[in-house]
Amino acid sequence: MTTWEAQRMKGVPFSGIRKMMARAGELEGEGKPVIHLEIGRPDFDTPDHIKAAAKRALDDGKVHYTSNYGVPEIRRAIAAKLRSDNGLDFDENGEIAVTIGANEAVFMAVMAFINEGDEVLVPDPSWLNYFHCITLGGGVPVSVPLRAEKEFRMDADDVARLVTPRTRMMVVMSPHNPTGAVLDRGHLEALAAVAREHDLLCSPTRSTRTCCMTAPSTTASEPCRACASVRCW
Repeated sequence: MTTWEAQRMKGVPFSGIRKMMARAGELEGEGKPVIHLEIGRPDFDTPDHIKAAAKRALDDGKVHYTSNYGVPEIRRAIAAKLRSDNGLDFDENGEIAVTIGANEAVFMAVMAFINEGDEVLVPDPSWLNYFHCITLGGGVPVSVPLRAEKEFRMDADDVARLVTPRTRMMVVMSPHNPTGAVLDRGHLEALAAVAREHDLLCSPTRSTRTCCMTAPSTTASEPCRACASVRCW
């Protein structure tokens, strides 16, 4: 019998998180109480003003194709947010793109910058889709261990030891998913120094930035301009 599945799919297993989510849904359907710890989602509904804006856009006929980079008003708002909250100046017309979630953004970054056999340093444990997107893009994910004795923070010395001539990109998450570890300025600048020394691209992910309950992580001043940043709001 012919096997139609592409060879690349053999390196990407079905999400265990989604399996647990499906099972949780079955239990809820049976009337059993479930506390969801399997999926990364807030415990509240979409705020009313966002719902109203979505409805208004539909009523106004904003249902057609837009720029590949995303709706201009959203890009301007993102650029303004980055300037006011983070002290970062990005051009909404050339340096900001809006995607349908972080997964698309990660995959686009991999496809745009990673060639066959290129290595990408990924903190481990980590959101598994980083590993899967890299594999699908022909890259090689390399685990950077996060240790309890270092409060699960990505260590610059560990990163430096794993760099090879094939290393192309480094993934940085703060707050980290799933440990919640937050990188302070010292950690960020140490990682940036490794990136500069070895000419690495950085893919910083801050999808849980506004969920930080303690002192917020800082952004090192111009640590590495060669970044493909993934941020979710």
